[in-house]
Amino acid sequence: MDNAQLDVLLDRAGLVFRGHVSTAGLPQPSGLSEVSGEVVTVEVAEVLYSSEALSGLAGARVVLLPERGAVSAATDEFIFFTEVLALAEDVLVREIGRLAATPAVEEETRKAIAEKAERPLRSRLLAAELIVIASVTGSRRLEEPELDRSEHDPEWWVARVKVEAVLKGEKIAKPLDVLFANSTDIAWYKSPKLHVGVRGILLLHRKGEEADLPKGERAIFRATDPLDLLPLDLRPQIERLLAERGER
Repeated sequence: MDNAQLDVLLDRAGLVFRGHVSTAGLPQPSGLSEVSGEVVTVEVAEVLYSSEALSGLAGARVVLLPERGAVSAATDEFIFFTEVLALAEDVLVREIGRLAATPAVEEETRKAIAEKAERPLRSRLLAAELIVIASVTGSRRLEEPELDRSEHDPEWWVARVKVEAVLKGEKIAKPLDVLFANSTDIAWYKSPKLHVGVRGILLLHRKGEEADLPKGERAIFRATDPLDLLPLDLRPQIERLLAERGER
C-alpha cells in the first residue's frame, strides 16, 4: 500500500481495528436514516487506533456498513478503517477502507499510526526555541487580578526554573523565568501550572507580545501549551525526534 494512501485513510478514520466478518446480510439498524443497505457484524481482534472510549473493543463485535457492497462472512482478517456513526447497544461504524491483514500491511499500518500520534509533538518540538529538563524552584503572580478582567483571562504567573540539562538550544548556566497561565478557565486549564516542585521536560518559546502583561516584565520564555510540559520518561522519544531533525 502506498504510504500516502495509508495516511489519507488514517486522517479520515476515527476507529481502526483488525478483525473478521462474522455475520453478513443483516438488516439496517432502525432509527438511522443516514444508513442505507445491508450491514455486517465484525468481530474485533485488536484495536489499532481509536478514541479512549473505544479502546476496549477487542473481543467485542461491531456493526459495520461496508464501503464496497455485500460482504460474506469469512475467517480472513482485515484491517478496517472506519468512522463511528453511533454508540448505543451496538457500535455502528461506516467503512472507509479495508486492507488484508498481512504481516507487512499490519506493520506499515502500525508505523503510520505511530507517526500520526507523534505529529503534534513533532510540531511543538520544532517550534520550541529551548527544550530543557528542569525543576521549578519558585513562582509568583505577576499582578493582582482586576475585578473586570476578561472571561478567559490567563492569570499570568512567572516560574523560576532551574535547568538540569538542555536537549535543544544554547546551554543555560543560570535559572530562567518562564511565563505560564495559572487560570483554570476552559481556555487554559490544560496549560502547564509551573509551581514549586514541578519537574519535567519544558518546551520553551519566546514570550511574544502578550498584550495583558505588565510593562517591564522580564520573563523571556513562556510555556502555555499542554505539550510544553512533558514527563521525564518521554526523554528518549524526544531525543529521537530531535535527532531525526538534526537538532541534537
